[in-house]
Amino acid sequence: MLTSKLEVLVDFGPKVDTDALNKTLSELKSQEGIKDAVFKDGAILVETSLPSSHVLELVASKSGRRAVLQGFGETQSAVAMISSQSCCKSQVMGVIRFQQTPEGPLVADGSIDGLSAGSHGVHVHDTGDLSQVRHSSG
Repeated sequence: MLTSKLEVLVDFGPKVDTDALNKTLSELKSQEGIKDAVFKDGAILVETSLPSSHVLELVASKSGRRAVLQGFGETQSAVAMISSQSCCKSQVMGVIRFQQTPEGPLVADGSIDGLSAGSHGVHVHDTGDLSQVRHSSG
């Protein structure tokens, strides 16, 4: 089974609550599909075969703090945040993590909440330049 390394930033504030941190690490390590979880340089590093959205949800629920996923690993990775705050009536939010695997394929993993029933699409562009919509985004 393919494992990946995730870096989860947790808003523990100026002084880390060691009880919340230890409870979160203990819960992560008890999960099937999580090989290791450690706290280093202000982030929880997780080696797992679970979807990143599941790991993020576990960290947020056990720590009781805001948590966000950040790209991590020995190969190139990136994270895209999705939000409808400026355009839509519904509250659509999500995160997608892209990781280039050593074997070659690009893996995209994540979750999007708040979508209406039906088909939806996700587009990946070369740049974030939306000044000319499709023509400037690559």
